[in-house]
Amino acid sequence: MVEEIIEKVINYGKRFGNVELNYIRRKFTSLVYRNKKYHSSSQREYSTLSIRIVDGKKFGTAVVHPENWKKGIEMAVKNMKINSKLKYTIGLPSKKIGKVKAFSEKSLLSIKEMDEMIHTLLSEKYFNIESEIETSFYERIYANEETMKKSKNTEFSALVVLKNKDTQVEYGNADYKPFNLEKIREIAEEKAEKFANKQKFESKIVDAVFTPEAGYQLIKKLLNAFSGELILKKRSYLVDKYRKKVFSNNLTIKSVPNKKMLSAYPFDSEGNPSEEKYLVKNGKVTDFLLDRYCANALKMKKPMHSNSLIDIPSTNHIGPYEVESGKSKVDGELIIDELMGWHTIDAISGNASLSIVNGLMNGKSIKDGMIAFNIFDAFKEVELGRKKEKVYNLILPKMKFKVQFIG
Repeated sequence: MVEEIIEKVINYGKRFGNVELNYIRRKFTSLVYRNKKYHSSSQREYSTLSIRIVDGKKFGTAVVHPENWKKGIEMAVKNMKINSKLKYTIGLPSKKIGKVKAFSEKSLLSIKEMDEMIHTLLSEKYFNIESEIETSFYERIYANEETMKKSKNTEFSALVVLKNKDTQVEYGNADYKPFNLEKIREIAEEKAEKFANKQKFESKIVDAVFTPEAGYQLIKKLLNAFSGELILKKRSYLVDKYRKKVFSNNLTIKSVPNKKMLSAYPFDSEGNPSEEKYLVKNGKVTDFLLDRYCANALKMKKPMHSNSLIDIPSTNHIGPYEVESGKSKVDGELIIDELMGWHTIDAISGNASLSIVNGLMNGKSIKDGMIAFNIFDAFKEVELGRKKEKVYNLILPKMKFKVQFIG
């Protein structure tokens, strides 16, 4: 049924220009407990069809339900006629296809199965604000006149929110298959114990160690600056830094989309095949996150990481990333586990002023603390721990650099 619709879209749409599409179908099941009691559950399914038609430097897009494919083409053509010409061409995708990771729809758990599992997440030690389990199945097809690429992924996630005295902690993770829920609860309990009995401290410059959980957000914000869209619009710190040594020799970051973990994918939304890609190697900027339009405009090869057929340009943080570990055990006066205010960091200035939600100063929990630093300067002096951990779609070690602590 779906492949018949795709064939109709291609045959009807190609009379107006180069046509390409993304078909997405997602099914997911979730279960939530609050205060150790059943709160809610849901089972949902939806499907969408994104269509893009390109004629030279003009393009049009539309998103519709697959059954409304003809209307989608007509909307895309109408939009193409009224859109302004692009400065550069979008280009065509490679015929090559990455390593497809296919997972069975049977891997989705039922509400009953999840209800049996979720009790492992319920803490006996601390007030259990919320526990949640979700499983999802994600089917994606990219097609144009010359190729059709398919992938299927599953995702399993768990979350625990606990309260102990004046501290609230949240811990969870996600992967492509069910994992040890007891370990998730135990880590949340350890955090609830560690960050209770908060105290105030004086302002000073300190060595700060970011745990992998805090480092996850730190790396995500750094990756913003690698967006081909922001490079093209000259709204990134890295605009003139390509192939230049910008960061510490310790820092190496690579995209690893073919690793067997959450967010692994064989191709992006534009059909660009996935492969390992170094963004930073021993402190040197070696690549950016590119869709085909940005790659053409910047005269760079091997686009990858497009997240949409709708926006031009369009890049995002899709795909797993890995930060290579260091050679020493990092330690510092300030240990940071959770921060608030990441959205305020700009991709040009990199200046950060963040509130500490959960952190330790000399082993004691912090109350009403903040840190100020520059994200780009921080990675010029960063030290990296020996041991790496997997946090959602990142593999990374602890990270250490100096910050201004504001008590």
